Amino acid sequence: MKIKFYIYLLCAAFLISSGVQAESVKRLYETEVAVLDQGADARQQAMQAALKTVLVRVSGHSIIADEPAVIEALGQPTRYVQQYRYHSVDVPAEIFPDVGSEMIPGMTRSTDVAADATVSQLMLKVRFNSKSINQLLRSNHLPLWGSARPATLVWLAVEEQGVRRIISSNEQSIVKETMDEQTARRGLPVHFPLLDLQDQLRLQPADVWGEFQDVILAASSRYRQEAVLAGRLYWDTAGYWQMYWNLYIGEEIMHWETAATNLDELLTSGVDKVADALSIRFAQVVGEAGRSTLMIEVHDVTDFSAYDRVRGYLKGLDTVAEVQVFEVNADTVVYKLRLTGSVQNLGRAISLGDTLVALDSSVPAISPEIDNVYLSPPLENQIELSFRLLR
Repeated sequence: MKIKFYIYLLCAAFLISSGVQAESVKRLYETEVAVLDQGADARQQAMQAALKTVLVRVSGHSIIADEPAVIEALGQPTRYVQQYRYHSVDVPAEIFPDVGSEMIPGMTRSTDVAADATVSQLMLKVRFNSKSINQLLRSNHLPLWGSARPATLVWLAVEEQGVRRIISSNEQSIVKETMDEQTARRGLPVHFPLLDLQDQLRLQPADVWGEFQDVILAASSRYRQEAVLAGRLYWDTAGYWQMYWNLYIGEEIMHWETAATNLDELLTSGVDKVADALSIRFAQVVGEAGRSTLMIEVHDVTDFSAYDRVRGYLKGLDTVAEVQVFEVNADTVVYKLRLTGSVQNLGRAISLGDTLVALDSSVPAISPEIDNVYLSPPLENQIELSFRLLR
């Protein structure tokens, strides 16, 4: 059967590559917040902060708290709480030197405190009801970003005392720890390079510092990540952290810079921009213009196990509301999908997974703005997309 594709269906950059790497992010609806005590007022404030963190993570947008519906929800956070508990953790009793010190604030521990000195901090761990959170976003036509998210490779060159180096995956430093904390806050799966001999032969700190795009992307190819983040970080003579960011997503490139006296503030701001940029491309908005149903066929479904795997995979996609089996042949199954978002959202979701790969690579590359433009309406029950099941 010859498959007819309509121009509005998919953005080729997201669908035709079977090498795209995505990861399932766990505990999207859980977080913990530091509290002063177990009193009602402190608990209410902590739950508000926790709910805001989860809504930002699940929606993918850092300014989601400005939405009227979210402002109302933050006023009654307990309506969305599924479970909470208190616990204490030991945190380092770190005192960093003043800006005028020879050491860089945030980069090196102060000798004023023993390396193993800790203090006890009371924490409130909150788990929110995922259905209630999703319903809040869907009913107000706000973005919803599922657990399958694009993995990002991070090349971060740091200058310390005149020496430049690239942070590796096994490094233990305040910079990497802060990056890990902030990307976890936003639900971003990120990876740092191994910096083994292969990496060192392909890329040097000077390449990241000089923003040599071709070299950076060539060195990144072995990791097969959906996005690549490259940046240079240093402490300037004026008393500020400075960082220049470059985010590569397919054919797109984003550049920006941030400055702050506090390392955590600087990296928080940068990670927020990364997460916002990725969510714009991958989060779905229920109720946006788009088709409500779609017919697809999947090849190489030769037994019940494969059939069950495909059906379960499609049902698990955030942009799919219902899956119906329309026709079963020797090694091909035709599915009729009811969608909650646009077809492009479905294409992006499928392209991130490791279950299906598109059979046709001739889909034209189009911009998201004309996602729903098409030449003629599809016929009733006509197959419009064709995939192959990956083993």
